[in-house]
Amino acid sequence: GGSVIGCTVNIDIAAAFDASGNDKITICGGGFRSIVFRVNDEKVCGGSLGLAKGVVTYLKKCGYKVGGFNAVFTSDVPTGAGVSSSAAFELAIAEIISCLYNGGTVTVKDKAEAGKFAENVYFNKPCGLLDQSVIAVGGAVMMDFSSGFDFRKSVDPLPSYKFVLINSGKSHSSLNGLYAQVTDDMKAVATYFGAQRLIEVPSERFFADTQVEKIVGSRAYARARHFFNECRRVSEAENAIKTGNQRKVVELLNQSGESSRYDLKNCAAFDGDDSITGIIDFAKSICPACAARVHGGGFAGTVLCVVPKGSFDDFVSECRAKYGNKHVLTLSVRNVGTMAF
Repeated sequence: GGSVIGCTVNIDIAAAFDASGNDKITICGGGFRSIVFRVNDEKVCGGSLGLAKGVVTYLKKCGYKVGGFNAVFTSDVPTGAGVSSSAAFELAIAEIISCLYNGGTVTVKDKAEAGKFAENVYFNKPCGLLDQSVIAVGGAVMMDFSSGFDFRKSVDPLPSYKFVLINSGKSHSSLNGLYAQVTDDMKAVATYFGAQRLIEVPSERFFADTQVEKIVGSRAYARARHFFNECRRVSEAENAIKTGNQRKVVELLNQSGESSRYDLKNCAAFDGDDSITGIIDFAKSICPACAARVHGGGFAGTVLCVVPKGSFDDFVSECRAKYGNKHVLTLSVRNVGTMAF
């Protein structure tokens, strides 16, 4: 039920598609095995097939028209790296259904919810709505999930900086248990206060309670502390973006990264794993003015670096020398989300 800021960037899943004239969906390309299923086949399964089925099933349950199609996908989004490759695939399926059978009327919310449903039910991953929502809306987006789905688009938050994504080379696709543990820990704290979600607990009540850590344990307590502080940082960052205070935004990004590392504890999949923390420390050592933080759900995947434009070329050069060209991506904000034309 918290709040977040995210943005779409200039890497894509794209598809050429057309109606099949029957109830069969056929998808190929994009780096995954060919997918073939009937629109009424709701049998739960995993992988890309499950994600596609889940999106179609959800939209059908919402009352939208669905039908067969043939699609050829291509993608330059790294898979398993924490840059929303699954969400991009889900939203592409939703956009195709919207375009072919609903005159483009499937709402942003329903596209995002379809992707979340596919992940939760078919992929068994307890994700929220962040990735799907930002991709559906496009651009820089402030989202508040306290009472459902509320979003506000923003201007480019950091025009004097550039984004660099450094891939650790370790996939987080098999780490669903670690993500579920985060959710379980936060729910345990909410339950302690007689609530179902942390957003229902006043932050001052949490910080004033001297017994909660003893009851729920230090890990759950630290993760709840991250939640409350992160919601505050989101509000501060949105105000800083509105006033053009880019240094404040970068400062808050670093604070968020430190909180992820030490309170949320999502920078390592196991004790002794320094694939993420090593990248963060290296980035800050060669560019103290940058922000560097674990990206997305974490535990593996990528590190997001926000680098002043004046330091950008040297920063990228040093990172590529250390980690290799294919593991260092330069990104920019894209102001549109899913679209069909």
